[in-house]
Amino acid sequence: MSALYVNSLIINNKFFVSKVLNIVLAIAVLLSVSFVLLSFTSSHELERAEAKRIHAVQLGIELKESSDDLTSMARSYVVTGDKKFKEYFEYISEIRNGELAMPLNYGQGYWDLAVVSGHQPEKKHINTQSLREKIEALSLKEKENALMATAEDNSNELIAMEAEAFRLFELGDRQSAIGMLYSQKYFTEKSRIMGPIKDFIDTINQRMDDELAGIRKKHNAQVYIAYASLIALLVITFLRMYSDYLIKKEQINTLELNVNAKEDEINSKNKELYNAYETLEMSQARLLELEKIKLMGELIPGVAHEINTPVGVAVTLSTTQIDILNEFRYNFEENKLTRLQFTSMVDDLSSCSNSILKSMRKINKLISQFKSLSMNNQIDNLERVSINALVDDVFMLIKNEEVSDRVNLHNETSEGYYIETYPYLLSLVIFNVVLNAEKHAFKGSESGDINVKVEAGENTITIFVEDNGSGMEQDVVERVFSPFFSTVKNEGATGLGLCIAQNIVTHKLCGKIHCRSELGKGSTFDIELPYLLPSNES
Repeated sequence: MSALYVNSLIINNKFFVSKVLNIVLAIAVLLSVSFVLLSFTSSHELERAEAKRIHAVQLGIELKESSDDLTSMARSYVVTGDKKFKEYFEYISEIRNGELAMPLNYGQGYWDLAVVSGHQPEKKHINTQSLREKIEALSLKEKENALMATAEDNSNELIAMEAEAFRLFELGDRQSAIGMLYSQKYFTEKSRIMGPIKDFIDTINQRMDDELAGIRKKHNAQVYIAYASLIALLVITFLRMYSDYLIKKEQINTLELNVNAKEDEINSKNKELYNAYETLEMSQARLLELEKIKLMGELIPGVAHEINTPVGVAVTLSTTQIDILNEFRYNFEENKLTRLQFTSMVDDLSSCSNSILKSMRKINKLISQFKSLSMNNQIDNLERVSINALVDDVFMLIKNEEVSDRVNLHNETSEGYYIETYPYLLSLVIFNVVLNAEKHAFKGSESGDINVKVEAGENTITIFVEDNGSGMEQDVVERVFSPFFSTVKNEGATGLGLCIAQNIVTHKLCGKIHCRSELGKGSTFDIELPYLLPSNES
């Protein structure tokens, strides 16, 4: 009786433990579900905040592009006298002010295509919304609204200046009209538009970054708690199952059945894990393809835009040449051609021809750089290369590029450093990085130095290109390798040099390239390469 009594007490205690575990398990389930739902909610909150940021930035870009389109149409009208440019000018203004509905596919390049095709957008007065109304609908901060309002007001003041140029042109004073639209005052007024837009975009990005950081922090905390709850749930579940297993073992002595059940459970988990692994591999492959498609989607519009600008200039100037020649033919046939008119027409034709040639050369330069970006047209053999000798050769080439006398090039690489690589491609990388530093790092400086150094590692060798120039802001550093990004596009830069360098280093030379910079402290580009490059790299 004593043994039975003790055995009964043991079984009753195990039942009590099982009930307690059931209660704790229920609490753990509730906590897990609650925090999983909270993490999903914060994830949606992140998506909404990011969408708001993108929409706000797009509105800032829309104001900038509409201002640029108005400038382009105003200048084209007073230069060519073609009334369609004035009509397009009025369309753009009315769309921005909410007087006309925005046409389908309205965005970057719309008016360039309209000019070429002669397309007249349909005037619709339904579902209209001005740019200012769109901004107010986002419920932005007072400072952000004020920046956009300032930019739009300044743009409206510029429109008034363009309207005055139209008046002068239509009164017959074409030179004054052109001079007004290319005057320093006009460019100053233009900058008063772009400044607030840039500040608006920077302010939006800064605020949204702070808000998103807070949301992410909350989201991460919820996710961690959810994971902890799930782990606790698994632990409690395991304890409960173990308690049940012991109870059943004591009651019916079915150890073999329980072991078989556990084996089945483990096999099921392994199968689920294998299926999850296969699903993960498929998802990774899809993500890689999507990233390639995204990169191509970013590159193709940039190529089209960069080539379209000089082509548009060439087309406009060719039209101007035809008008000059028609006027020349008419005056000649009517015996009205004076020496002054002849000289003026020859000068205008010469100016147009030079501008067209400049545009064609820019297109040729762009195409050459696109070929370098693809790197499929270069034949290069894998060779053992001296870093010191290669840098000397690059400096010799750079000096042929008319490097400013105020910039000093220093090859501080020691002899004795060799790697197996493609010499032409590595030369092109160093050439682009050094030339980029020479052109951008020393704006406003009387002199500067560019140093190329080398450091050997266990399996890699790193080439450093350092300058003591003005340095870069962090947002510029983050975009420095992006295609078509340049801080001096107005000076003819294409923004492809560093993009080409990165493409070669990562895809051809099996290496890494990184930029470090601070304002006022210069910049450093680290080019890390393997000592031995596989000969089957393509």
